[in-house]
Amino acid sequence: MNKIYVQSSAFTVNSSGIEDFFKPSDLRRINEISKTALYCAAKIFDNANIDFKTEKDDIGLIISTPSGAVGETCNFMDSIIDGGDILASPLAFSASVHNSIESTITSLLNLRGLCLTISQPSNIFSAFITAQSWLNAHRCKKVLLGYIDEANPIAIKEYGSQIKYKRASAFFLLSIDENDSCRHCGLDPQSLGRHCGLDPQSPTTDEIAGQARNDAIIDKFNPIDTAIQSAKQYLPFLTQKESAKIINDFIKTSLASKKINIMSVFENEDIEKSLNQISEADKKQIYNDVEKFCFVDENAASQNRIETCRQSLIKNQKMQFQTSGSTGKPKINIHTKDMIIEEVKGAAHLFDGVERIVSVVPAHHSFGFIFGLMTPKELGVSVQYLAPLPLLKWDEILKPDSLLICFPLFLKTLMDLDFKFPPKIQILTSTAPCPDALIEKIYQNGAFSLTEIYGSSESGAIGFRKKAGSPFSLLPFWKYKNENGKDMIYRKNTPLVVEIPDIIKIDSSLSFSVIGRKDNAVQVAGINVYPQRVETVLKNHPSVKDIIVRLGDERLKAFIVLKDGADLEKAKKDIYDFMNKNLTAHEIPKNITFGKQLPLTPFGKRADWN
Repeated sequence: MNKIYVQSSAFTVNSSGIEDFFKPSDLRRINEISKTALYCAAKIFDNANIDFKTEKDDIGLIISTPSGAVGETCNFMDSIIDGGDILASPLAFSASVHNSIESTITSLLNLRGLCLTISQPSNIFSAFITAQSWLNAHRCKKVLLGYIDEANPIAIKEYGSQIKYKRASAFFLLSIDENDSCRHCGLDPQSLGRHCGLDPQSPTTDEIAGQARNDAIIDKFNPIDTAIQSAKQYLPFLTQKESAKIINDFIKTSLASKKINIMSVFENEDIEKSLNQISEADKKQIYNDVEKFCFVDENAASQNRIETCRQSLIKNQKMQFQTSGSTGKPKINIHTKDMIIEEVKGAAHLFDGVERIVSVVPAHHSFGFIFGLMTPKELGVSVQYLAPLPLLKWDEILKPDSLLICFPLFLKTLMDLDFKFPPKIQILTSTAPCPDALIEKIYQNGAFSLTEIYGSSESGAIGFRKKAGSPFSLLPFWKYKNENGKDMIYRKNTPLVVEIPDIIKIDSSLSFSVIGRKDNAVQVAGINVYPQRVETVLKNHPSVKDIIVRLGDERLKAFIVLKDGADLEKAKKDIYDFMNKNLTAHEIPKNITFGKQLPLTPFGKRADWN
């Protein structure tokens, strides 16, 4: 038999996000397990650019469900116990029938081809074999295979802490055409057997039955775990929609730097409309920048440059992130697919119980990409992208068991407004240090938990902490080693090696405290110069309120905010005289810009200036 190829896969642990695909009227009288399966199937079709509304007679459907809608079955039995035969719930009965899931999906996704529901223990193997037989017999061109199950309410009550997936679904879009797959990930009975814990050497019926009994014990509380792990293996690194989101955020950030509208970084306004507000030279520069960001070949000519960028981003299976440039010229850091997946999986344990995610961080930023775009895929939950506008109706947006991905400046604004968090809200923050006083205020105002990530664009996430005043814990995918007085960290499964970017104090349990910033020396005419020392010296001038110093064109440059009431012309002369007396020739900034406030990124980090 021919191999099976996976065009797309997905998994979901609830139906949060289904409203992106269907109107509320479409979902009336559909039970939760069917909604979860329908949402997962819709994500598959969306990723594969298959129209929901057109009738499809060349796509087969196989639903594999060991327990079926066991929760609805219990509801039906309860209705008889509570009210007798006369008050038995017909809705609960119809929802408890195993092929009700199949009926829901065929109806709302307009599938008119072969369909089958398989209900037996440890049945993912037989479902794949059935799909393969349909494809080899040319009974359909593709098969949508879904594995769906929910835990028994009695088991949840008795063993809740041991049950990882109370309800979940995993779907695969299968084909025997190698060119039809997003990547060449052929499945055959032997490799599938290994995924399912079966003997890869053509197992006999007795062997399959014996292994099924073992699986029933292993997966007593999470029978769908095998299917989810398989789905994760074949998740596309980036979908068409995700690559478009990344590129749009990159362009919007570039537009904001052109002083078009800083909030256009986050708002869903028309990109082309915004591009038309800038000069042709600036527009050309943005297109060139986004092509470099997406690894587009310099010789690749295309009329649709954005589409070329999207396809290149998907094909290359890697990302590049820039440092902020606050201590010198911004640096490019390449993160491979393996590095990114290792980080996502290694940090997923921080978000137990999260059922949906709300992110206000753009997806081309390393923090926004890892946690706002890739982590929802790892958890199987939906994500909503919003502008970091404190006056939005956050008390309605943030539903119980939501994770809010944001940054300290946004949280400070919320706390200045004395915002009270709804129940069971988790918060994830990074991009800049989160002060202890702010963390304490966030907990006082009702947050269920807060996680602060410590890391950099070069390394990704390094450590985390949950409470004010506590040290950071090194994330499990790192190994620590002090080499020649330097604090070095090594990825366990990928080749990345970096020096921790700050001065830290680490203990035997791999918990560390950040003592202060490293000096980050830069070279001016071959001499090491320390911008932080220059800042410290100039802050002692009586007219200087705040200052940033960094490397410019081979010399230092400074941005100075004067104290209220200071005379600009007099202050300029006094500051130059002060520098000549207190700084070396290499330390004196060649260019000084005066302004009312320091240049900061939307996340509150130091930004560059012209």
